[in-house]
Amino acid sequence: MYSIVTDWRSSGLSQAEYVAQHGMHINKLRYWIRKYNNSTQKKQEPVFIALPNILPQEISIRYPSGIEIKLPSQISASYLRELIQI
Repeated sequence: MYSIVTDWRSSGLSQAEYVAQHGMHINKLRYWIRKYNNSTQKKQEPVFIALPNILPQEISIRYPSGIEIKLPSQISASYLRELIQI
């Protein structure tokens, strides 16, 4: 049923216009939009890319709680990833 969402998005119509043209209830379209958005958000993982030769001397990680960790730029990418995900 995700085809409804992709069809609506490609139509350029508002939700109300789309459901009127296709004889469906707007709540049905909104339900599938919500399901589609939730399924695509779960698939998106953070992507780390290599930045050769432009690393600073020090890397800082500041968590929402206000705690900040400063690390040498030579830290391994896997360890840095673990610290970011905490």
